[in-house]
Amino acid sequence: MKYLVTDPCYLLHMLDSEEERDDLWSYVCDADLMQYSEEKNASKRMSDVLGVNILRISDTGYGDWSNRIRSFSKHIKILSPEFYADAGMMCVVEINEKLENYLKDHSIGAIFESDEPIAVDVDYSNRSWYVLKITDVNGWHDYATSEEPEEDDWFEEEEYEENEEFDEEE
Repeated sequence: MKYLVTDPCYLLHMLDSEEERDDLWSYVCDADLMQYSEEKNASKRMSDVLGVNILRISDTGYGDWSNRIRSFSKHIKILSPEFYADAGMMCVVEINEKLENYLKDHSIGAIFESDEPIAVDVDYSNRSWYVLKITDVNGWHDYATSEEPEEDDWFEEEEYEENEEFDEEE
């Protein structure tokens, strides 16, 4: 089975109507993706409207960024490693015939193949950078992940007091 890793916003153009795209995107953006039931509802709604099977939608923790997936297993073959999260979200989608046809004209993310069923999880331990994890269906063996941040990445911002005011330059 082939899978796509992308920002869910890139899937919206599979819909012909701007109104449909706006309605679906509003629903997904309003969902609290950290809550299991809301993430599942958002994944199901996108899946139903788009005609694809979205396994998981998540925030990135960081916002918009670029990332790569890498394999640890003989069961995963990376066909295209890079993906982007321009809306600060990421998702994993099974590539069916409809999505395969769309991808012929649209390069929108990382693609990998698996010769075994997979599960998708997200590691939220670093609140600034979430890591996508592809495992076996039981979660016992790591098959692939997105990249973790480097220790010296600039994105780790200083912590500020919640009500701290900042002076503007005149």
